[in-house]
Amino acid sequence: MFRGIIATLVLLFALSASYVGSSTVYPSDDGGWPKDYFYANEAVYVSGDLDPIGVGDIPFPRARIYITEDLEWNGWEAIEDVTTHGYYTGYNVVIGNMAGGSFLGALVWGPPLKVGNYDIIIDEQEDGLYDPNIDTVIGPGIGGISAGFAFTVLPPVGPNLYLTDVKKSAESIAKYYEGYADRTSALVNVTRGQEFSPGFTYINAPAGTKFTSGLAESESLTLGAYGEITSIIESSKASYNSTMISIGFKIIRRLASAQMEKYKGLANDPPDPSYKVFAQLGELESQPVLGNTTMELAQVELSDELARQTAIVAALTSSIEKYTAARNAEDGYYTLMQAKAAKKFADMAVESLANIKQLLINLKNEIQAGEYERVLNANDVNELKSFQQRIKTSGFTAQEIAILKESGITDERIKELKDEIVGTNFPAMQGISLAGTLEALATDNDQDKTYFENLSGNLQNIIDHYAQYVLIKYPTANPGGPYNGKAGIPVALNGNASVNPTGGNLKYEWDLNGDGEFDDAVGANVQWTWNSAFSGFVGLKVTNIPKPGAPVSGIDPSKLFDIAYAQVNIQEVNRPPVITSVTPENFNLTHAPNIALLFKATATDPDNDPITYTWELDGVPVANGPQWNYVPNLSEIGSRLEH
Repeated sequence: MFRGIIATLVLLFALSASYVGSSTVYPSDDGGWPKDYFYANEAVYVSGDLDPIGVGDIPFPRARIYITEDLEWNGWEAIEDVTTHGYYTGYNVVIGNMAGGSFLGALVWGPPLKVGNYDIIIDEQEDGLYDPNIDTVIGPGIGGISAGFAFTVLPPVGPNLYLTDVKKSAESIAKYYEGYADRTSALVNVTRGQEFSPGFTYINAPAGTKFTSGLAESESLTLGAYGEITSIIESSKASYNSTMISIGFKIIRRLASAQMEKYKGLANDPPDPSYKVFAQLGELESQPVLGNTTMELAQVELSDELARQTAIVAALTSSIEKYTAARNAEDGYYTLMQAKAAKKFADMAVESLANIKQLLINLKNEIQAGEYERVLNANDVNELKSFQQRIKTSGFTAQEIAILKESGITDERIKELKDEIVGTNFPAMQGISLAGTLEALATDNDQDKTYFENLSGNLQNIIDHYAQYVLIKYPTANPGGPYNGKAGIPVALNGNASVNPTGGNLKYEWDLNGDGEFDDAVGANVQWTWNSAFSGFVGLKVTNIPKPGAPVSGIDPSKLFDIAYAQVNIQEVNRPPVITSVTPENFNLTHAPNIALLFKATATDPDNDPITYTWELDGVPVANGPQWNYVPNLSEIGSRLEH
């Protein structure tokens, strides 16, 4: 018994000697053994010795012991304790009840602990203020992993991100967009001889045939290569419809190719060591409206949504890479924050996939309703077989190789592509159509949406686990929404639901034009006017403003920010009518005098407003109504402009 007491006193003397100051405290277990780190499901104890600072402290000196965030202490700051298990509200009181004011294993923080780095402050005067002349900040720890703080708290092992299905889905979607890009390009370009006139007869797929996006990747790439190589359409020979659909699908193809690359990145995501930096959408690309027909609008809407999803998937991929690195580094704080960021983008991806499904269906319907369909017929297959034979005999021409390289295809891939073209069964492709392709892609979209919904749920489980143990410093941005409005009328945006967990104020900055820069408006409540129809996102960035007199955090306050996005849909106040058909279709006519030429048009109004028709000849109104019979006379021989 006596030897045990002597051993304890010797231990206390040895430990106390490593600290400088009148009173010394160190983090420990309940038996007094030093510890530099704790898991969040453990309890924190302190041991050490207290020296009396007045007569009232003899023979058993006492002091308040605060556990605080790892901060920069300059003097006279208010001390805020992070624990909820002290003997008193907001702090602990420790009494040196052993010889020389020593004490062992005083409980100061019970589980669950919050993940992070922490200081210990000995408040000798028990006034809640840090007096550098009397009080002591314990920061360096005891010869362990700590540096600049007394101890660290690590999260207990929790749920991890199960990416098997997501990676499988990402690989599937990458091929989905790869095939989509290749097949639409090929169908537009390979079938470019199919003109759109009322009397044209198509070779349709056999009854019951259903093309799915499960077409072999090599066949898709082969079609795509041929489409790229033969993509130049002579404008003098192209109808209005074929030229317009070619331009529209070229835009969609380029964006689909970008999607393919982003999803490949998600499928192969490595850990990103810069996990203390958060991903954001960046600049969002939008396409100019090609014209005023429903077909053109359908293509632009799909193009814009593809561009948005490309940005979303890139940000999601980056967030997952950063999450993985933070977890590998056992940094519980950034594991939680990157999981929250990834969930935000996963939810946006789910919404975008749902939008894309509907837009694919819309475009399919427009193709079928407006005679824009493209089908690989027997003539097309024969042309492909001739192309195959040439590639087999002499390979790609220099011009073809240049076109492929401009599309980002490497020399190695070009060699592989040649073998794939030679080995492709082109006759089996007869009957593939644009509408069928779009319908199959829309159907396949559902499974991928489910994978991302599951990813969001997985991330929420991770968030729920780590949130128990992490002391949040970053704010949470909430831009409100979704917002709906009309062009030319201000829309009120409200970010008041954003939260600063430190209790201080927030700085609000908005990105309202999609350029990735948060410099369009400031303040929690702002108004913004869109002068034309718009469908997309607005972004809100909120940054913590430290409370006056608060100790300086170990994190640069300018980096304590969060970004979130809200959907915005703006309609034209009075949207223009849409011309759905014009007769004659040929815009370059030769006609004899004294013979009637009938002009007809049909149109719809998206707001169901009454429609008026006015016909003009060389800029002069000549008739009203949906049709006009024009009988030119001999004096009108020459070129005339009618609209």
